[in-house]
Parts: sequence; C-alpha cells; structure tokens
Amino acid sequence: MYSYILMKLFGKSYLKYDGVCLICLIVMAVLCVSPVKVLEAQSFKNESVLNSGSWYKLGVTKDGIYRITYEDLLDMGIQPNTLNPKKISIYGNYPGMLPENNSEGCYDDLSEISIIVNGEDDGSFDENDCILFYGQNQVEWKFDYSRGGYCHQINFYSDTTYYFLNVESLEDGKRMPVISQEQIPAGNVVNEFLDLRYHENELDNYYKQGRRWFGESVSGVDGKTKTFDFVFRDVIADSTNFARFNLVGSSLNERFYARIKINDKVVFDSLRINQRVDHVFGYEVDVFGDFTLDSDTLSVTLDVLSQSDASTVYVDFFTFNVWMDLNCAS
Repeated sequence: MYSYILMKLFGKSYLKYDGVCLICLIVMAVLCVSPVKVLEAQSFKNESVLNSGSWYKLGVTKDGIYRITYEDLLDMGIQPNTLNPKKISIYGNYPGMLPENNSEGCYDDLSEISIIVNGEDDGSFDENDCILFYGQNQVEWKFDYSRGGYCHQINFYSDTTYYFLNVESLEDGKRMPVISQEQIPAGNVVNEFLDLRYHENELDNYYKQGRRWFGESVSGVDGKTKTFDFVFRDVIADSTNFARFNLVGSSLNERFYARIKINDKVVFDSLRINQRVDHVFGYEVDVFGDFTLDSDTLSVTLDVLSQSDASTVYVDFFTFNVWMDLNCAS
C-alpha cells in the first residue's frame, strides 16, 4: 500500500504592508510582468441549429442507451404517424463543465450525435418503432498520472446532461453505421474490466463560500466513526485496485487525526488535521493508493481520533478503480 497526502488551507488570510493588501500588490506585479497572450478570433455560426425545426429537450443522469418509443413521442405531444423517420435527429455536446478560461475552446453550437431509428426503412414511424441513442451523465473521468488511477470530476452546476430531439430536420438525421460481423477481424480476448465508482454527496457548503460542497460528517455526535458500504460484482480477488479519499477536517480547539479502513483493514492511518486558526475553516486531506479485495463487498470505515467531540471530518468524495470479471448478466 502506498500513499500520498496533500493538505490545503480553506479560508482567507491577508497580509498588509504599509496599509496596502499584499495580495493586491502581488496580483498587480504579476499583471505587469506576465506576457500577454494574443488569442486568435473564434469564428461563430450565423445561427443555431435550434433556429428551425421542432425541438424537444431530453435530460439524462446516467450513462447508457436510451430508448424513445411511439408512446413517448405521443406523451411529448408528437403525432408519430405523421413523421418521416429519416428526418429524426438528436443533438448534444460532450458532458462536463464549460472551461473557465477564455483561452480554452468551447462549443459554439449543438453537435448532432449518431442514433438508431428502428423501423425507419419503411418511411413511417409505427407503434413498434423506436429511437435509440447513447446518453452520458455529467461526471468526467480522466487518468491521473500523478496518482496512478482514474479520478472523477462532477459538474458543480448540474447533474443532468441535456439532449435535443428534432423530428423535422431539413436533412436526413445522422445514423450509427452497421458493421457486419465478418468485417471485424479477430483480436484479443477481453475477460476483465476496470469498474469506476465514486461516492460524492453535495449536502452542505459548511464554510459558506465558493462552489465546493461536502457530504457526510463524522464527529463525536456519530461516535467518532462512520461506515460506508459499496457492492461490486465478480471482483477479481487479490487484484491491484485504486482508491482515493478526499476529506476536510475542522477543529477549533485541538489538532487531531483521522483513519481510513477498507474491510476492517487500515489503509490510511494518522492523517493529521491541524487546529483552526484565523479565517481558516479546515484542512484538506487528499490520500490515494492501492488496495485488494477478496469479495464483492467494499466497506469503508472513517474514524475520527480526537479528544473533543466537536472535532469533525467532512467527506468530500471517495473514488474507486476496481478490477472485475467481464460477465454477461441480466
């Protein structure tokens, strides 16, 4: 088991020099000496695709294949038997937050995605026909080379990804290509996969500032311990898995410690959390490392090792990368 600990301050502290805020002086100095990057002008469309056609907004919160049936279209106020199924299209963009920096590119308009319209070849949308498309939630996963595992990023502003259905496209809608099995060359046999899970509940903004919210809290009120249970399926026993835990601890009257156990085995011990000072709300603890499982159950226990019942640890998130057998199940 290896581990790495990052600690940050939450809050604000100011230094003054001859009555002038030192932070302001530093910002002014950076602006004076930093080179100015000239951005190329971005070209924009004259009008959005939403400018024409009949559009219907669809929201999804999970990754998966979604089906729109004849009855679903009726519920939307659409008369399916009047549609030309070839003109059905769905638009949307890659999920996740828009970039905060103006220098980073962003979408100018909605992009069409490939879909399947079962039964469209006869030129009518009948009761047994349906529309299939792949929808994604707002959580982004990227491999973090510094930590050695896949880490997630939620969207701070929305948990729903929206797609837009157009049933009167001017041109034929984009379709998923059909590839016959004999055209696919034999390759490597894959019988295992890496399951990516996270636990992050946005329950409260304890320090009443910024966009960061936290989930469960553990203190003397909870007996200084709390357990979180997760169930996987067909875990590969003794495989090397990855976990990351992000916590924030806060105490007005003492320095204390936190401990993390997986299935009653200590994986991170003596995580120090300093006493609060000045405007500091608490101290962040970001730990990550490898662990193994011998069953499909993963139980995380978070212990607060303190003298005061008021010393509290707040859960920001847990992240897991777990190797599992690739089996077909209903």
